[in-house]
Amino acid sequence: MGLTWLLIPKSQKNPAKAQAIKTMVKWILTSGQQLNDDLNYTSIPSSVAARAIEAVESGVK
Repeated sequence: MGLTWLLIPKSQKNPAKAQAIKTMVKWILTSGQQLNDDLNYTSIPSSVAARAIEAVESGVK
């Protein structure tokens, strides 16, 4: 198993872009996880996903 990292700048000049990033990351870590079985990927544990979502929500502005 390996991890893929997303490097997301904390500061965005465009508020709409910041919101789009948050929406994308939340989708990847929630609804997007439903695609994993078909792609033969493992699911991200919900505790890890929750921490990542919290980090993006509080860090990207």
